[in-house]
Formats: sequence, C-alpha cells, structure tokens
Amino acid sequence: MNESNSTRRSFLKTAALAGAGTMVVKSDSYASYRGNADFDDLSLAVMQIYNDQPTVEGNVRKIVDRVLKTSEKGANLMVAAELQISIGPYSEKEAENAVQTIPGPATEMVAAASRKANAYVIFGLTERDGDDRYNALAITGPKGDLVAKYRKVHLFGSENKRLKKGDKLCIFTTEFGKIGATICYDIMYPEYFRAIAAQPVGVIAHSTAMNSDELTDTFGWSADMYHTLVRARSFENQVYIPSGDLCGVFKSRYFFAHSCIYTPWGMSAGSLGDAEGALVARTEFKRLKEWQKIAPYWEDRRTELYPKILDF
Repeated sequence: MNESNSTRRSFLKTAALAGAGTMVVKSDSYASYRGNADFDDLSLAVMQIYNDQPTVEGNVRKIVDRVLKTSEKGANLMVAAELQISIGPYSEKEAENAVQTIPGPATEMVAAASRKANAYVIFGLTERDGDDRYNALAITGPKGDLVAKYRKVHLFGSENKRLKKGDKLCIFTTEFGKIGATICYDIMYPEYFRAIAAQPVGVIAHSTAMNSDELTDTFGWSADMYHTLVRARSFENQVYIPSGDLCGVFKSRYFFAHSCIYTPWGMSAGSLGDAEGALVARTEFKRLKEWQKIAPYWEDRRTELYPKILDF
C-alpha cells in the first residue's frame, strides 16, 4: 500500500471512530445507533447565484440579497456554491481580495444576513491562513455568528498544486440535529460520506462548482452525472443532501447549475435550472423512519467482509 492510500484509510477510520465510538465494532449495535437517531424537520434551500459583479463585495451582497429572499420561503439551512465568492469577472487585484480569512469581511456580511434570516448559511471561498490557501466553506448561524468552517479534504487536479488539503470532517450541531458539510469532489468518495453519516447526521450539505469544458464535454460529463452522484450518496446513506452549484460561464468553463436536493430514499425533492434562483424543500424525517423499516441498509452491512475498504 502506498503512503497516500495508507494516510487516506487512516484518516477515514479515525473520523468514523471519533463519531461513532465503540459502536463501530459490532455492526448490529452501530446500525441501531444510526437508525434510532432523532432529527427535527427543517426547510432546506439551495441557492444559485451568478457572480457577475466585478468586485468581491458586490458578489457577497448578491449572497446577502439571496439569503434574505430565500428566508421569505421559510428556509432554515441555505446552501450556496463552492468558491461562491472566489470565481468572477475579477481583475488580478480583485481576485486577491477574494482570498479571505475565516472569519473575515465576507463571513461577517453573510453572518449578519443569517441573523436577519434566522437561518444557517453555507457558502464557499478561498481561505487564507498565513501562507496557506484552502478551498473552504464558511457556515454562519441564526445568531449572526460563525458556526463552523470546512476545508476541502479531496482536492481535484490542479487544486493540489495551489491549495492545502483539509484534514477534518465538518459536522456542526443545530437545534434540528447534527449536519455535515462537504465540497464538490468529496462526493466521489462514498466512504467519506459514510463516515459523516455515521456520526449520525440527517443532512449532508454539498457545495459544488461542477462544470464542463471542451475536454470533459467529449466524455459526456454533464448535470445528469452530477445529479447521479448526489442521488447515490443520499440513497445509500439515508440522508438529505442539498447541493448548491455555481451557474454561469467563466473562462470557457460551463458551470452546470441545476442545484438540487435529494431525499434519504433517493428521490428528487426538486432542482433548479440554468439561471439564478433558490429551491426550498421540507424534510420528512418521520418518513425516514418508515423507509428504514423497508430498507435496513445500515443493519444489513457485512463489514467483516470489506475491512480493507472501510475499516469501520
């Protein structure tokens, strides 16, 4: 086993054990722990925001405006895109302004909107921490505070040359129950979502910037594939996944938009189109209890047969 794979397995095993404790040892008690978890219903929202402003502040204000509009629909948790303030028609100088600390100017503006909206808001940005840069999420809360932040664990392609990898799961506690947060490429790793779901959580937010260019287009990479991934992770882990994607075209990259929400039984709770907007859907955790009786996926796992993949 090479060093990279060994490190990855160690990280996922540690993360899962930290959340589920000794109950990962016996699959029956562990599954019962997940199945008996109680979550209070909430309204989930995905927000599609086009970064068409030439300044970072202008695009942050678009987030604020969208948060306030979406609050009128009763949303309790709002999910915007990965790198939501980092990608735009910026000058070189303005692009550097888009690299911010957490907390920082952008998080303070959004946190104030969170308080007015009485909601949790998740949005992406490039985080500066000393000499290091991270693809990160800021999570603000209804009290107008920074509830949590997440640094992307799985970096894609050239991100590995520019950014530092995060090394922690993001799970934050709310009055509705525990909620997890992930970024884009994380969704390619089912074991990572399983580690988060095991905490247990009822919702795993996913902020993404799924896109296609001339090369990936030849492979048929599309919004359909994006939805397939979100649907699979929600279905196999029996969690809600609100996934917010970027919309628009930047430097020959066509962002898929089509932000979506999928249910624990793998059905779509709705999706957006190509334009800006917001989608709100209400959870039905009582139905999840009913579904778990039909589909006892956690109880039926045979972890003794695949320890080399999961170790939990």
